[in-house]
Amino acid sequence: MDPNYFAHHQYRDYVIYTALARRERNPEFRRILELLIGQEYSDYEFWKQFASRKTFPVRRLDVVFHVLLRRLFGLTFTAKFLEGRERLMIERYERYIGGVKDAALRERMEDVLAHEREHER
Repeated sequence: MDPNYFAHHQYRDYVIYTALARRERNPEFRRILELLIGQEYSDYEFWKQFASRKTFPVRRLDVVFHVLLRRLFGLTFTAKFLEGRERLMIERYERYIGGVKDAALRERMEDVLAHEREHER
């Protein structure tokens, strides 16, 4: 895995959570989504600084699919569906971080990893 992959993953989730938050009527659910949006965007910005690409397209179909999931099955199901991928991402982050020698950089990467673990819970 490389920083482009991680940046794209974070950006995609940021776009999807933003679309879900825009349509969310429940204030508490919207608040939770907005918290996730902030974390995903912050993590995207972190990975983007190491990525060779600076823009990452998100397929409209991905966004529509998740919005439809929300409508049909509710936010809890949709969030669990989205965060179900986090286990795989956590493994990839751990492998990538294991090769990082710079202590400060490794510490920041551990923060990103902590966000992913929190999202999985």
